[in-house]
Amino acid sequence: MVWEDEPATMAERTEDATDALEALGNEIRMSILRELADADGSLSFTELRKRVGLRDTGKFNYHLTKLCEYFVRQTETGYELGHAGTRVITAVEPTATVDGD
Repeated sequence: MVWEDEPATMAERTEDATDALEALGNEIRMSILRELADADGSLSFTELRKRVGLRDTGKFNYHLTKLCEYFVRQTETGYELGHAGTRVITAVEPTATVDGD
């Protein structure tokens, strides 16, 4: 157990980084990041799901929840890319412009 005031060990930081990278290893999740990058602001759950093109709300919620751990933040008005999500999009698609930048 790590206390909030104790620094994480190298193994814990490596595990966290591995978990974050595993979250990106799914095309649905990458589609969610791309749609959020193309949006003019926050997107509601329903609007984001429609843009991704996934009808199964349970499946979509599962993948969105995985991204919210590291790359997406939920706001009062919906979902938007977090800082790490923006960095992923610009690394994967260097010519992409993320709205809001």
